[in-house]
Amino acid sequence: MRAKRRQERQQQEDAKRQENITRRQEERERRNTVQQIVQSLGETEDKPRGQIERIVTHLGIDQSLHFLQKTEQIEEQGGMMLTDGSRRRSKGGVYFYLVRQQLQSEQRQADIKVIFAK
Repeated sequence: MRAKRRQERQQQEDAKRQENITRRQEERERRNTVQQIVQSLGETEDKPRGQIERIVTHLGIDQSLHFLQKTEQIEEQGGMMLTDGSRRRSKGGVYFYLVRQQLQSEQRQADIKVIFAK
């Protein structure tokens, strides 16, 4: 009986250990993705860096990188003008615009508030 309990306890500890390893790997991948997007967009200020981190956290790595890819395609085609036509958006501005537009089209106002909180 004791051996069985000891074995069950060991299995639970192994499962927790594996779960912690997986969680750390996911966190490392998320941080690397945030850093990749930050560098690609040329963001240096804390506010946009925080927004990018929240985008990756809330939307996931794949979707965040998809927005980066779309941003780079738009930039290759000459960029995107501001609504008033006065100038081109920055690369980061295009990225945030695409994210916000997607969330608005999906009516995800709560995510918009969390990601773009002032």
